[in-house]
Order: sequence, then C-alpha cells, then structure tokens
Amino acid sequence: MSHSPDPSIVQTEAVTGKALGIKGIAWAIFEWARNPYYNIIVIYVFTPYFADQVVGGGAAGQTVVANTIATAGLIMAVLAPILGVIVD
Repeated sequence: MSHSPDPSIVQTEAVTGKALGIKGIAWAIFEWARNPYYNIIVIYVFTPYFADQVVGGGAAGQTVVANTIATAGLIMAVLAPILGVIVD
C-alpha cells in the first residue's frame, strides 16, 4: 500500500540535515556544562548522603538505596512502552 506523505508535517532541521543554528549551539553548550555537574551531584554527593544520613549508615542504607533504584528501574521498564504508545 503506497501513499503520499502528509504535506502538513513540518520537517525539522534534523530531518533536513542543515547545520545547527544558534539555538542548537546554545543547547549543546548548556548540555555540555550541565551533565557533569548533574552526574557528580547525583552519584557522588546525594547518594552517599542519602544512604548515610537519611536512611541510616552502613549496609542498611546502601540496601535501601539499591532497592529504591531497582524498583524505579522496574517501574520504568514496565511503563516506558505503555507511555511511549500513549505519547505517539
């Protein structure tokens, strides 16, 4: 079955293959600066603080953090396909 594409669909810069404009360059610089900061805070500052001070030190705190991350991962694995269909 062949049909012509919908002319009302607007092609973006990524589809047309044009170089990044000023907005694209600004986004790239923002991401370049944000990602290391975010990763350092989440991995090396917040997680040990949460495991040690909020939950309780030692293995119990690490276990709670690990279980929380595992539960969040399972929820994401189940909901991602469903939400993807809804969004599309």
